[in-house]
Amino acid sequence: MIYADTQNRGSGSTIQDNVIEDVFSARGIYLGGVSGVTIQRNIIRRTNGGAIVAHEDVAAYPMGPNRDLQIVNNVVEHAIGRPRWERAPWPPLRLFLCSPPI
Repeated sequence: MIYADTQNRGSGSTIQDNVIEDVFSARGIYLGGVSGVTIQRNIIRRTNGGAIVAHEDVAAYPMGPNRDLQIVNNVVEHAIGRPRWERAPWPPLRLFLCSPPI
């Protein structure tokens, strides 16, 4: 089932003020089928996949289209592949999702 109602697709949600570093075998921020979401003031470093991915592939993952996204004022460093010279262990991912009060 794919929800058409924007309230069921994250409308009004904000992903902001996060530091996402040293992400192994994944993306920094993944958006799939969301509507009315703002991604702002995040710092994303050294991800193996894309830093901010707005994905639409209804054949592989049944979801509605992404729409009305605002992706602003983010810092991205070394996305899609970790620098070869860095061999330290991967620290845990820190991600906080902030939504407006209901």
